[in-house]
Amino acid sequence: MFLKISITAHDCARIYLSGADQKLLGLSELSVEPSAELRLFVSGIAAFLADLGLFELGNGEVDCTVSEVFDGIVVQIKAKEPAERRHTELLFIFGCARELREFCFGLSERFCAKLLSSELYRLGPGYYLIAETDCAETSLLSERCFCRAVRDGVMIQKTREYGDLLSRTPIEDIRKLKDP
Repeated sequence: MFLKISITAHDCARIYLSGADQKLLGLSELSVEPSAELRLFVSGIAAFLADLGLFELGNGEVDCTVSEVFDGIVVQIKAKEPAERRHTELLFIFGCARELREFCFGLSERFCAKLLSSELYRLGPGYYLIAETDCAETSLLSERCFCRAVRDGVMIQKTREYGDLLSRTPIEDIRKLKDP
């Protein structure tokens, strides 16, 4: 199999399939529109690349264009842009400063690049971290640490109203403690 994959941007990739690859995969017929089998194959490749952190799926849908080349085809895949880009606010609650620090150190670079803002509040005995990203909630599900996130707008507003603001850049500040 002579399959080649190249990442051209965080949300765009190219897949080269030789004629032999197409036959092996049962994708021998080429038409103007990609076949259902090719779309399924491309979706699997996109999901695999997303799991590796090499491809941003966005809302989970992928656009696919096929071009015929000398001895095969090139399939270009790109994450579909949502009709309206929405920001996602997440609330994380920590019982102590150590939990907060470990959480911030454990965040992936991919998530930190999508971080628009963060705020840290002290409310009672706990620490409340509000993070705003330009990621869709579905793309955040692949991040393991987000299973503890609260996605309740009312609770986020109450935190802002009743909590004592400690920092407007807590994630950045805490991560600097690890790598000064």
